[in-house]
Amino acid sequence: MFGAGKFLLGTCLGRMLVLAGLLTAWLWLDKESALRQLAVNLIADVEMATLKATIEELEHRNGVLKRANEMLVREFEASELEAAERAREIEEWEENNAVNPTCTLDDKLLKQLRAP
Repeated sequence: MFGAGKFLLGTCLGRMLVLAGLLTAWLWLDKESALRQLAVNLIADVEMATLKATIEELEHRNGVLKRANEMLVREFEASELEAAERAREIEEWEENNAVNPTCTLDDKLLKQLRAP
């Protein structure tokens, strides 16, 4: 028996067989650790893909909201200009109209009513 152990460790082939046996035992024992690491890596990959998809969706929504905001700002500015124009038209009409805006009878209106 002692001679067989001396043969295995004493020759190159024997050392290779012992090394191969040790590597096989280590791989067999480490299989569980490797599977656990593979599962962790797969979960991390799925989480990364999910986060990337979420970021893309948020960037898309941000772009849509920016365009909607720009459109609303343009419409608001246009309505402000239109309101200012209407206010100017009302002011001009009041200045050129003979009727007193307070709906009271003033001297100017009274003279216009008495005139033939």
